[in-house]
Amino acid sequence: MPLDYINAVCALSFQETAAYTIERFGLQVSVDELLKEWNAMAAYAYGHTVALNRDV
Repeated sequence: MPLDYINAVCALSFQETAAYTIERFGLQVSVDELLKEWNAMAAYAYGHTVALNRDV
């Protein structure tokens, strides 16, 4: 990932970040498709790989 990517998207909304990402990397997907993919990736990670912190 390019070093400036995080700085470029940190103040953007989720939809703006998707649009920026598509343009920046020349992706051939719509904003809605990318958001759906990101949400699916997050749901999988939280369901399978993110550990529950029981100390909170």
